[in-house]
Order: sequence, then C-alpha cells, then structure tokens
Amino acid sequence: MDPDLPLWAETAADLADRLGPAGSFVVSLLGESLTRPRPTPWFGYAPDGEGLEELLCALGEPGVDTAALLQAEISCRGRHLGSVPEELASAWRSRLSDSATRVQSAGLLPTRDSAHVSAEEVWVASARQASAPPLVLLDPHWALSQARWFPGVATRTFIGYSDPLNLSTVQRSAGEAGLTMARHDALAQAQQVVDREVDPLRWRLSCVAFAAERRPWEST
Repeated sequence: MDPDLPLWAETAADLADRLGPAGSFVVSLLGESLTRPRPTPWFGYAPDGEGLEELLCALGEPGVDTAALLQAEISCRGRHLGSVPEELASAWRSRLSDSATRVQSAGLLPTRDSAHVSAEEVWVASARQASAPPLVLLDPHWALSQARWFPGVATRTFIGYSDPLNLSTVQRSAGEAGLTMARHDALAQAQQVVDREVDPLRWRLSCVAFAAERRPWEST
C-alpha cells in the first residue's frame, strides 16, 4: 500500500467538496487512477498549477486555491507508486460517479472538441484491430477520459518513460505476440493521435465531458 495515495485523496476530496459541480468533477477526475489496482506512472505529474487553474476557470471556478493539492502531488513524483488500497479505490469510484451525475444534472458539461471526437473514432477502431487476448488491451474510454495528458506533450517523468495511454505497452505486447499488418496499421494510427498537437485546454474540457458520459471507472 502506498501511504501518499490516501494523503493525496484526502487533500483532493477536501478541495472537491468546496467546489461547485464542475470543479468537483474535475478534481475527482484527476484521481481516476486511484480506481485501479495501481496508479499509472503519469499520476502526479500533470496538469501543473497553471493548467489546472485554467481548466477550473473555464468551467466557472475562477480563483481556486489549488496549492494544497499541488503540494500533495509532489510526494507522488519521482518514484514508483505502490498499490491503491481497495477501500480507497471503492470510495473514489463512488466519488467519481456521484460527481459525474451532479455535473450532468447541472448542465455544466462543455461541448466536446472535434479533435477529441476524431481521436475517439481512431482509438476505437485501433482497439478492435490491435487488442486481443492475451495481449494488453488498448482502452479508448480510459485513454480519452483522463485530464492529466494531452496529445503532443512529452511523456517522460523523473522515473523514466511513462505511458499514460498504455499505447507503448500494447505495441510491445503486440510485437511479442506477432505483429500482423492489421495490428501494425492500427497501432500506427493510434500513435498519430498521440503525436498530434492539440489545444491543451480544449482537449481537457472534452475529456471532462467524455468522462462524465462514458464513466470507464464503473467497469473497472
């Protein structure tokens, strides 16, 4: 068990409970990795203070003091994180679902960005071609629901290469299993989405809308 994850969750929950429906959902979504047995290596690195405040402001939450949350993020950087306690995973799953329902009921979700919609089509098609047991699976819903990453950003951390969308892991797995032409083409299309530059704010806003609709944590 990783002691810094419950600390992050406590800090994030305190902030989320002081915000309106949109801000609460954004902060909850930053912890989506806590609903899985182990957080992704990218957890704790993004968005930075400016990016988070810009996102909250765009959702009608200007002037939010995020200092405590950003400080809690620091302890999660530069090392491999431990496992997520099941009690925490269950609690965060409920928090995400409850906050998604509230923000949907309030009618505060932004319109999805066209680049994000296009990326969904590519990732869904790629997943059908490239992912098959016993391979590691591409998961479009997880990939397009988290607000810690956007295409075109370098995905390196102090502990080495991080794979927030699980694409490199799938590529390696597919290669070991026998990389057919169909899998190669599907993964190449997915990689193009990852490399394409987008507007970070518009992408993250679209992730927020997509996440509230698809709720991938509910099928974890």
